Amino acid sequence: MSDDEGLQSSTAITGEAVLKALPDPAALLDASGVVIAVNPAFSQAFGDGPWIGRSLRDLNAPLTLRAVDGGMALALSSQSADTEDAQGQAEVSSWSYDAAKRLLRLSGPVLELLELPGTDLEILIDEWVERIAPEDRAMMAGATMSLVASGMADVEYRLRTQSGAYVWLNLRGGVSEYGPDGAPLKFTGFLGPAAHRKRLETAFVEGERALFEAVSAGLLGAWNLDMRTQRLSGRGRAMEWIGKPTGGAMIGMEEWLAIVHPEDIEMTRQAYQDVAGGAPVETFDHRLKSPEGWRWVRTRSAIVARAEDGSALRAAGVLIDVTGERAYAKALEAEKQRFESLYRSTPVMLHSLDAQGRTLLVNDLWCARMGYSEAEALGRPGWEFFIPEDARRIREEILPQVLRHGAIDAVPLTALTRSGAPIEVRLSAFLERDASGEPLIAHGAFSDVSDLNAARRALEAHAAALERSNRELDRCATVASHDLQEPLRKISAFASLLARRYEDQIDADGRQSLAYLVDAAMRMRRLIDDLLAYSRTSNRELEFGPVDLSALFATTLDELSLMVAEARAEIECGPLPTVQADLTLMRLLLQNLLSNALKYRKGAHVRIVVRAERDGEAWRITVADDGIGFDPRFAEKVFAPFQRLHNREAFSGTGIGLAICQQAVERHGGRIWVDTEPGFGARFHFTLPDRAQAEPQGSIRSPAQSNT
Repeated sequence: MSDDEGLQSSTAITGEAVLKALPDPAALLDASGVVIAVNPAFSQAFGDGPWIGRSLRDLNAPLTLRAVDGGMALALSSQSADTEDAQGQAEVSSWSYDAAKRLLRLSGPVLELLELPGTDLEILIDEWVERIAPEDRAMMAGATMSLVASGMADVEYRLRTQSGAYVWLNLRGGVSEYGPDGAPLKFTGFLGPAAHRKRLETAFVEGERALFEAVSAGLLGAWNLDMRTQRLSGRGRAMEWIGKPTGGAMIGMEEWLAIVHPEDIEMTRQAYQDVAGGAPVETFDHRLKSPEGWRWVRTRSAIVARAEDGSALRAAGVLIDVTGERAYAKALEAEKQRFESLYRSTPVMLHSLDAQGRTLLVNDLWCARMGYSEAEALGRPGWEFFIPEDARRIREEILPQVLRHGAIDAVPLTALTRSGAPIEVRLSAFLERDASGEPLIAHGAFSDVSDLNAARRALEAHAAALERSNRELDRCATVASHDLQEPLRKISAFASLLARRYEDQIDADGRQSLAYLVDAAMRMRRLIDDLLAYSRTSNRELEFGPVDLSALFATTLDELSLMVAEARAEIECGPLPTVQADLTLMRLLLQNLLSNALKYRKGAHVRIVVRAERDGEAWRITVADDGIGFDPRFAEKVFAPFQRLHNREAFSGTGIGLAICQQAVERHGGRIWVDTEPGFGARFHFTLPDRAQAEPQGSIRSPAQSNT
């Protein structure tokens, strides 16, 4: 196999790939010696040109030509080409050419390389040209013209040996003798193995490897389109999807379109047609069928070579798998729409500003309450929608605070609607930052508290009026306790005096009438005293402190000792807690509950049981008796002031005691109720919040009293 065949089987060296791989100044020539592309280093070394479209003879610079694929040649600066190794230097032979005789003379080791006998050889130039590889003859013609025009030549080409194989040679030389008319007569130089060919191959292979690694790492593939031949080639993983090798192959457009999603075929066809026509189609997305299913692929393309007239010569592009990106973008769009829907429909007035305070977003409720359309609000400073004093606060204090600290809560403000009507609002805001932590958007949530504030002001006015009324009632109760009791004392005193002095002069009816009068005066006094007590229970300021209910219960029993003895009561009290409460109200509560139990007994004695137990975060205390009980229908009525279920002849009292109990319990945040049944006693329950979290301690047991 020839060197050329071996080269072709390993890799096809393309001019553009080599041009891009070389860091040194280089130009790409077509088969006729016309420049079709230069690399940036060439323009930097020899000027900006224009170079495209010029022939080799127009390049006034020492150049070395290297043959590449497709009859094209690579023109390298002699400086970058002059790097032969030691072996190449040892194999260099001399040559000379007589233009008049068209005779080429060779001497040295190159003859052995060409499998020619001897150490010297004379051969006609036509015979020598016949040995040059057909693909390199056009390049050699260009090199000859360069030699004539500039006086020097440096070119690499393939020459056939005696056995028919091809070897790469490097020819260097120049004009050694000119005729009287200035025309070249003789040429001399050196000929040796083309060591630089290996350098180009290495540079190309490294460039190919870098491209392949890039494609393998993140790209689906890369493609190249020659506008002159309309040949499309590609490489990369996507080639497998159409049954082509990943290392590279020619592609038919219909082959490619066969794996394009039916909905994207026309768009894809048009895009490639635009590229083929030289249009600047840079990016488009379409779906391709892979073994795993449809994948979204993004094509990025560009014109990589143009002729002198600006027409496109070659286009190239890459294929990027953007399936994940598209899925993320779709999810992001859905999330954005969900956010916008939530933002618009949130039942709070939302108003969002940028870092400069300009309105970015408002929701539907904001527009409805403020009377502005969204278009009218966007772009305007956020503080323009508030009364002047609050506008200044937002601009100078509130917005800077949000931008600095990230949030603000429950700030009272007054907004102005489009018609100028004020709306009382409370502002809570938080800051949204960008990826670098800089302020992006300040979102403000406004609660319309106009109705709430109006209700609060009305409530405050009502409370003030009620406070005044309570003070008046308290004064009235005080006046009643003094001014009303004075005539009652006189009525009672004079009725008693009449009964004593004139008892023998008054008949039985008169004495009974006087007795009624005294009793009515005493009951009236008790009623006034109880009314005053009830008023003070509901109005006096509470003084909270630790109250040991066990100790208080024992004290209360001592105060009621006469009633206990009279009722021959058996009283059992379990451990009671210490609570945070008002001592006076707790004393009234226990006094009235125990008095009721002692009073409403069935016979000569009564049994009373007092217990305490936990009820959630409160204490529930029960005072139970085995007395007469009452109809459950009146379970709520008994707590109303002056409500009695029995006549005065049967049981004394004004009916105010249980009302005082209810006042005492409810003012501590608890509740009171009763379970009862006629003939089976009553069980009064009340709760007290466990503010001190104290445990019950101590117990009291009073033995039953008896007459024996």
